Parts: sequence; C-alpha cells; structure tokens
Amino acid sequence: GSEMCIRDSLKRAAELLRSRRYTVQDIAEMVGYNDLATFRKHFVDFYGTTPSTFCNKMLMEKSE
Repeated sequence: GSEMCIRDSLKRAAELLRSRRYTVQDIAEMVGYNDLATFRKHFVDFYGTTPSTFCNKMLMEKSE
C-alpha cells in the first residue's frame, strides 16, 4: 500500500541526504513530495528526527 511507498521514498531520501549534494527541498521533490511540510512530517514520523538534523547526525558520525 501507500505505507510501503512512503517508506521507500524516505529511505531514498535518507540516501540522498547522506550524499550531501542536495537541499532538503530538492530531495523532497526528487522522491515525489511536492510539499516540503508533508515530507518533513513523514520523515520525522519514520526516522524520529527532521531531515536537517538527520544530515547533521551523519556528519558527526563521519568525523569521529
């Protein structure tokens, strides 16, 4: 169902965030969200953190 689809989109979004080549806005559009607010809400529901915080966490882990 759509749950599955959302999860796939968010996993893809997480990969794109890790690459650090795109803005959150770009990524939202790339994985099929035309509304940043909805993307952020789904992302927080799934990962328990906002896309930008998720990004910063990745940076921290890399630099240690």
